[in-house]
Amino acid sequence: MEKILIDTSVFIGMARKQPVAEEAMARTRGAEVLFCDIVLAEILAGAKNQEEYRRTLAHITRAYRILDITPQACVLFREILATKGANDGVHVSDFMIAATAMAHGCPLLTLNRKHFERIKGLVLV
Repeated sequence: MEKILIDTSVFIGMARKQPVAEEAMARTRGAEVLFCDIVLAEILAGAKNQEEYRRTLAHITRAYRILDITPQACVLFREILATKGANDGVHVSDFMIAATAMAHGCPLLTLNRKHFERIKGLVLV
């Protein structure tokens, strides 16, 4: 079964019932949808209160497998950062999400393609 890592933008878009996010998620049919720690952290950071934090954490950890940040992902992160630089206009967390997808051999599903499309070796869905 194919595995697809979803970016924060897709999860938030689904929560807001945005058609573009629903169309994006339709491309994951038949695949295992995965999260990574950085995406989880970004989502939890937006919780309005402790109850929403706990509810969101419980939902995501029950429904999805969370990919670890591996040593290989850290190496890839540093390589991406070295070639893209912090002044690229892209938040460094996006570089870590990309590195995690690459380290686990997963394509990335995102609504912010411009943040990721120039990262060498990253496959976008």
